[in-house]
Amino acid sequence: MTEDPTDRARALGAGLDRDAGASARADDNKRQAQALVATLLEDEVAMLAHMVGGWSRAESAAELGFEIHQFEKRRAALLAKLNAGSTTDAIRLGIYAGLD
Repeated sequence: MTEDPTDRARALGAGLDRDAGASARADDNKRQAQALVATLLEDEVAMLAHMVGGWSRAESAAELGFEIHQFEKRRAALLAKLNAGSTTDAIRLGIYAGLD
């Protein structure tokens, strides 16, 4: 059975549309993340950058000059400010914003 060239063209076109949609969503995610990160204070950006960089909570707290309990409170406030439901969500936002 031979393939109809118009079916092939439609399939390729549909794939291009999906790729364009994914690219537009990625651009939108990037803009939203950058806007959220722009609202953060300098120490909050540093905390987020440490999270993106894979630093442990203890390492980040020591580097930023906080006791671990202070760091945990600030981290929780940072997640709330970013409307992130988890550390993973916050890291994703940081990556979209270019903190990687």
